Amino acid sequence: MKGFRSFFSFRSAKHWLNLLITVLISLGIAISIEIIGHTYNKRVDLTSEMRYNVSDQLKKILRSLGGTVAVKVFYQSGERMELNDLLSQFSSQSPNFHYELLDLDRNPAEAGKYGIKNYRETVIEYEGKRTKISYPAEDRIINAIIKLTRKEKKVLYFLRGHGENSILDSDPRKGYSRIREALESDDYEVKELGWAGSEEILRGASVLIVSGPKKDFLERELEVLRKFVQEGGRVLFMIDPLYPLPSLSAFLLGFGVVLGRDVIVDPYNRTYGGDEFTVLVPLFLKHPIIQDFRIPALFPLARSIEVKETPKTGVFAQTFAESDPKSWAVSEGKDFNKGKIRLPDGVKRKGPISVAAIVAIESKPRKGEKEENALEEQLVVFGDSDFINNFHINLLGNKDLFLNTINWLSEDEYLISSRPKKPEYTYRPLKFQETKRLFWFLVILLPALPLAAGLVIYIRGRIRG
Repeated sequence: MKGFRSFFSFRSAKHWLNLLITVLISLGIAISIEIIGHTYNKRVDLTSEMRYNVSDQLKKILRSLGGTVAVKVFYQSGERMELNDLLSQFSSQSPNFHYELLDLDRNPAEAGKYGIKNYRETVIEYEGKRTKISYPAEDRIINAIIKLTRKEKKVLYFLRGHGENSILDSDPRKGYSRIREALESDDYEVKELGWAGSEEILRGASVLIVSGPKKDFLERELEVLRKFVQEGGRVLFMIDPLYPLPSLSAFLLGFGVVLGRDVIVDPYNRTYGGDEFTVLVPLFLKHPIIQDFRIPALFPLARSIEVKETPKTGVFAQTFAESDPKSWAVSEGKDFNKGKIRLPDGVKRKGPISVAAIVAIESKPRKGEKEENALEEQLVVFGDSDFINNFHINLLGNKDLFLNTINWLSEDEYLISSRPKKPEYTYRPLKFQETKRLFWFLVILLPALPLAAGLVIYIRGRIRG
């Protein structure tokens, strides 16, 4: 009996020893994983809009820094971990980004030095210059760094006098007030310009923007514009369909850009609330303006923009954005005005159709420059101006497309990127066919299933009874 107990005691001890070894090994693996995870911290953002990832724009700006950006955040007790998690993502992108977290209640003297009175207020310094923001959100840090690192403030002029859209207008469908705010966030000075005395004023313009003219240009106005371009000026044209602008069309034709007398139809990519003339622009050709694009743009009403060879030497035009292959173009004539949107037999204006073009003009090379470096891209033409109005500016890739174009024309290439998205709400525009399927499934099929089941049970009960 004693040997029997001894045997089971041995087996019990062996069992507990094995359990202890297993626990220790598991604990060792867990500790090792924790140490590795702490040392090599990597985040995986699984949200569709990448809301918990550092934006491409901030990465690009931080990696282009020539000096050190110092950030001081004055936080409230209990917020340190959250803020440290946010700012550590930024500092991992560049050794030139340094941050310090200070408890406002414990550092009143340091806060008084910078005029800090509220929790989360943040001081940002770069090469002797300083600015203050109310909260260290990614977009605010980007704006502050741009402001501190920009050597000179560039001026953008929105042309007025031909029915163009106004940057002072807050109307959802016509106004440009939101795009003005976005440009000012990139530290541009944004102004409106009438033609009176414009020739002299234009000399200080980084970019002239012609947004949705409803009336044609006079010859003397086009002469001022032509001279501005010849002297190296940069112009962005956004020309809506349905407005006959023969003089402006002839002006652009001189640079190899053809304004189509048509309207693009895209019934297969209709978004909820849109019609057949709301054009999805998913195809972008190779160009720095759209090199980081991941999502399409959305044009509410667009015309085709084509290019052709020009007899002028030193002028080169190319398209860089196209509509969906299933789209087509309808003439502005009778067929369109009557609302006939079906593609007539024999018409070959099928998609994809170009909606944007860029023009490079050969300039005289400066001393020390090679001939191949003498091309400068000075003109960009879009076949729509409403894609950046107050209603459409934050849809899909509209804002990035416009701002990247301005950055390119103003020679601020380091700003070209996908900008951080505000996580206010998550949505995806539904295509027309998707809304029809949802209607039939949610409104018809789902309510019909229990009704049909009840009807079957009732009939079977009547038959048995």
